[in-house]
Amino acid sequence: MRHLLTGHVISMLDYGNELFRILQVWRNKNKFCAISVQPKKSAGRTYFSRHQLFDLDKAERQLVNPGGLIRIEIFKDRPELHLNDDEIQRRYPANDGSNQSKQIVLRDKRWEIIYPVWEEYSTMLFDISLFSAFIKSHCEQREIDQKCSQSIKGNLYQFFAGGMRKNGLLPLFSS
Repeated sequence: MRHLLTGHVISMLDYGNELFRILQVWRNKNKFCAISVQPKKSAGRTYFSRHQLFDLDKAERQLVNPGGLIRIEIFKDRPELHLNDDEIQRRYPANDGSNQSKQIVLRDKRWEIIYPVWEEYSTMLFDISLFSAFIKSHCEQREIDQKCSQSIKGNLYQFFAGGMRKNGLLPLFSS
């Protein structure tokens, strides 16, 4: 039997052939956590949807079934995810008189928002039932308002979809 593993990107026909990155597999709980790698657009805004839990046995049965609804895909991330800062700077030079690319500035600002949460909770954030509680606790301890809580969530979704790489937080308009 083929197994789903953390890091695989899969297509799921019952989700409109959407591509999902597997963030965590819990064999003992028969679950896996995945997030769509395809950004959504609404009201002029581009964002990533939240991560979801799926039944592992059901998915792996579909994986081995020739007519199954799930396939492991060969997936190429956005090229920007693999660039170092110098390469980003050359590709997207600052055009406002500053020395640093706007893409790097925005990425680093987003990283500052999520890094303390990621450092404290790390992969525990993949537990959907605890995700919001962790964010709420983090915000309460630091007296951060609800608006910032939503920003943390949105940036974490983008970070997860980008393979949990800092460059996953680069603005989508840069591609």
